Amino acid sequence: MTKQDLRIEIQSKRLELELSQYLSLCKKVTDQVITEYFDDVKSIHVFIGMQKKREINTLPVIVEALRRGIEVWAPVILANKTLVHGKIKSLSDLNEGPFGLIQPEEDSNLVETELVLVPGLAFTLDGNRIGWGKGYYDGFLSNLRSDTILAGLCFDFQLLPVVPVDIWDVKMNRIITESGSYICQSSI
Repeated sequence: MTKQDLRIEIQSKRLELELSQYLSLCKKVTDQVITEYFDDVKSIHVFIGMQKKREINTLPVIVEALRRGIEVWAPVILANKTLVHGKIKSLSDLNEGPFGLIQPEEDSNLVETELVLVPGLAFTLDGNRIGWGKGYYDGFLSNLRSDTILAGLCFDFQLLPVVPVDIWDVKMNRIITESGSYICQSSI
């Protein structure tokens, strides 16, 4: 199956989730993130999932990180389709951006972060990921320090045995689903 075929298949499965089931699964995923990682990090970078696409709702992660004094960064997509970053100090910093994305204002001061929560349509336990195919995240992730935790967030049904990969695809070192948090085999 090609990456595009997998994107269509997985997105179709996500859209089949009833709202209550979707919200319940999201809570389990975000609870895993908070329980597993928040005692050890000072800075995170987190995508803001789009409910209409049934992406993981990461707002609870953002709220809890801010409550604990963890520095929170999020991607900002500019009108010219460039990915930059913005710091979130409160939920009131979030506005609708291009393509219906919720994002903070651009802030180019992101130097490093310890944990990056990465969206995707499909992941494998050896760290491979399929995104929407725009290359935003691979470009960003390839420039981070090697000790940065790259955690793909997904539902169990998005975790596949194998996905097609390209040489520029950046591997995750963690995968977090509603069932648990996994250290990727490529990181062991």
